[in-house]
Amino acid sequence: MIWVREDVEHEIWWQQKEGNASFWMDNWTKQGALYYIEPQGVEEEVEVKELIQNGQWDIARLQQLLSQDMVECIVESIGPKLSVGTQDKAWWMGISIEGVQLQQLITIWWDWPGQYKSEVSVDKRKDSELEGDAHHSSAYKPTLYYRIVYWEKPDQEWVKCNTDGACKENPGQSSYGFIIRDSRGDLIYAEAQKIGEATNMEAEIMGVLKAMQYCETQNFQKIILETYSLVLTNVLVKQWRIPWLHAENIENIQQSIARKQVQIIWQTWP
Repeated sequence: MIWVREDVEHEIWWQQKEGNASFWMDNWTKQGALYYIEPQGVEEEVEVKELIQNGQWDIARLQQLLSQDMVECIVESIGPKLSVGTQDKAWWMGISIEGVQLQQLITIWWDWPGQYKSEVSVDKRKDSELEGDAHHSSAYKPTLYYRIVYWEKPDQEWVKCNTDGACKENPGQSSYGFIIRDSRGDLIYAEAQKIGEATNMEAEIMGVLKAMQYCETQNFQKIILETYSLVLTNVLVKQWRIPWLHAENIENIQQSIARKQVQIIWQTWP
């Protein structure tokens, strides 16, 4: 248990709410604890909220403490908005772990699929059997299917928003896009942007986030949100856990959805 304690602790990410995570010792940047990854890391009791002044990062102090690359990472990717009275939220391997003790986490870690347990899986088949597999594989011809894809208009007083995100390789150069149309099928607004190096999931999330932000500015109250990502759909309707790497953006989307009348649909083949 002592041996794996450090592994477990380093996997915990602290999502900032009130900002009471340890600036140096807790992993609140998703990069790891700053004490271990920054050359000038020191053992002192500093909370993250002490580096935020009037709702903005204290950049001058950050630059005194951290490398320029880390300062830019924090400023660009972590919002300095604090929620007074709301404790910072701990995430571990995609699980919210509020109220869970470290000993319980270690037990979960040990039983988690994919963790190294000194067991090795070996394919014991003969070479001739493996060669046979290769022969069958080269002779395999996949069956191709096609179906008609159609788009349905929303009802009166509703708008429909279709979102998508993609990347070249995963991760790789990515972009998102969304289009909003009214009950007649007429275009209201469309947007597409490159977002640089990202994963496919990040691009999908960004498409929905930007779409909901636009709907907020236009005060649309009844929205059909159609996305091509089954994973994202299930996360938004709270059937699947929020991936901890995307917790902040997902929570922002869910808060926006809660203020509107929104139907979330996974756009699959008819």
